[in-house]
This record gives sequence, structure tokens and C-alpha cells, in this order.
Amino acid sequence: MVKIAFETMGCRLNQAETAILQSRFAAQGYVLTTDPLDADLYVLHTCTLTAQATAKCRRRLRWLIRHNPGACVAAIGCYAQTDADELANIPGVDFVVGTADKLR
Repeated sequence: MVKIAFETMGCRLNQAETAILQSRFAAQGYVLTTDPLDADLYVLHTCTLTAQATAKCRRRLRWLIRHNPGACVAAIGCYAQTDADELANIPGVDFVVGTADKLR
């Protein structure tokens, strides 16, 4: 079974959408974990409201990639929408999905 961890930065809408994604992945047979170091797939729901928020997202992605290098890493949400190229250029980020496509 593939283990998936979600982490959410930002607003209540991001929290609600992450819950929807968790339900969808669980329904497809993925095992949800709260431990990103135990995950095969890690999804960070990003925020870009402030420069501090974007920096926090980058730090979190890099931390995860260093500590769980075997995980497939996805950045979704606002930051992924506004600066997709920047996120895609972080070594170890496998998927960048903006706001328009994150629930697909």
C-alpha cells in the first residue's frame, strides 16, 4: 500500500481542500499517514500570501526532500500557481499543481 502524507500551509480554504484530497486518495486505496518521513508520496498544499509564507513552503519542501529522499513530492496550491517554475526547479519536487488543477 502506498502511504501518503498531506501538509497544509495557509488559509481555511486550503485546509478544507486538503481534507477533500485526503478523502479521495483514501477512497482509492492510499494509506494516509501524518508522518511525512513515513510517506511514499508527500503533498504540500502551499500558500503565497506573504514572502514569509513562500519561504516557509520552500524550507518545508527542502527539509522533506533531505529527510525522506525516496518520497515522491508534490507542491500544490497558490504558490504552485504563481511560481510553478521556481518550485519545479527545486531538486526533488516531482509535481507542481496550481489552484486550477489541484482537486483533479
